[in-house]
Amino acid sequence: MTDLPHGVFDPATYQRLLRAHGDALLDALATGPSTTKVPTCPDWTLRDLVHHVGQIHHWATAIVRTGTGPNHPQLHAEEGEDVGEWYAERLQNLLDALAQTDPDTPTWGFGPCCRTARFWSRRQTHEAGMHRVDAELAIGRSPLVDPILAVDGVSEVFDVMMARVAERTGTTPTLPAPVLLECTDRPERWLLCPDDGSDAPALPKTLGPDLPDDLAATAVAAVRGRAGDLWLALWGRDVAAGCTPMIDGDAEVARALLASRLVP
Repeated sequence: MTDLPHGVFDPATYQRLLRAHGDALLDALATGPSTTKVPTCPDWTLRDLVHHVGQIHHWATAIVRTGTGPNHPQLHAEEGEDVGEWYAERLQNLLDALAQTDPDTPTWGFGPCCRTARFWSRRQTHEAGMHRVDAELAIGRSPLVDPILAVDGVSEVFDVMMARVAERTGTTPTLPAPVLLECTDRPERWLLCPDDGSDAPALPKTLGPDLPDDLAATAVAAVRGRAGDLWLALWGRDVAAGCTPMIDGDAEVARALLASRLVP
């Protein structure tokens, strides 16, 4: 577990960031055209991408409103419906639900650490943020990633998303020895260590982002880059964005980790 199991920001800040990512997603769709292929999601067009994020927002809204999950009916835009307007309504519904719900209200969630409404402010911010990157890459823009939000995103991968993958697929990352992920533009760094106490495949132990030097020195390999580069790499977007992190030490171990399925 990292030092940030509930995130860097308070719920209201996450919600402002979620709005900004949603607006940027709509701007990319408007720049389009909507039939533009999305290289980082090769089965999708821009329209498909925005529709997907809207469906996820609708799903999260139902969870926040009811406290239950994960089985809620999917919502689809009607044939010929303006998907931008459809998405904007889904985004507003989600923001309303989050703003009107006490962050400590129990809800369904995933990962080991948070089963309250505040989880969904963070999770949906990163959902919209990563797909905003996808949309901007599709229209030829170089996405800008806020370093502090990226630090939070890296911790979310380790605390939430790896557990989600293990829960859904039964797979865990390939990690025979400790690997360090280190920001070059900020002080944060994380150490992933094999769980040697388990006979069965298990999720790595994750320490950081406030990591002492003696623990950092135990890594056999280091993955270094700007916070945004590390976040994009964990989601498999670094090559498309032209920001692949550097690897020092045992490159085979580091690459095996990065090639693992870390996110859904």
